[in-house]
Amino acid sequence: MYMPKNEEDIIYGTNYHKSITVGDKVTSLVYGFFRGERSTVKRLAQLQYGYFKRLLIETDSGRQFVAEQKNLMYWEDFQKYIKK
Repeated sequence: MYMPKNEEDIIYGTNYHKSITVGDKVTSLVYGFFRGERSTVKRLAQLQYGYFKRLLIETDSGRQFVAEQKNLMYWEDFQKYIKK
């Protein structure tokens, strides 16, 4: 069961990351090719294990990758808190 984004959830908190689901605009927090690149959650990844879900992400440039919810951040929050 997913919950909608709550403005009072702590950034990097469990509830914040668990609220990321299909259709959300996100970016990766892992340093590499996709950090800071605007992306959209397409669907759940085929293989699931552990506490956080794995999601298939597609960047605006068309590349796809799989990431856990805990390694993602909402795009608008990334713009507000990280990228200044």
